[in-house]
Amino acid sequence: MFIFLKKMLAPPVFNDDEKTHHAYLLHTILWGLIFVPIPYVSYTLLKTPEFTARFDARYYW
Repeated sequence: MFIFLKKMLAPPVFNDDEKTHHAYLLHTILWGLIFVPIPYVSYTLLKTPEFTARFDARYYW
C-alpha cells in the first residue's frame, strides 16, 4: 500500500531531462498549492471564528 501511494505522489519521469525537470517543478508547485492553504484555513477557523459564520440574509434585507 505504501509503495503504491509513493508511486502515485512521485513526480513523472520522462526520457527528456528538460521535460522531467518541468514536470518536477510543476509537481512541486501544485502540491504546494494544495498543502499550504490547509494550515492557514485551520488557523483562521480556530483563531477568528467570528469571520467564519455563514451568510445570514436577515442582516442584508
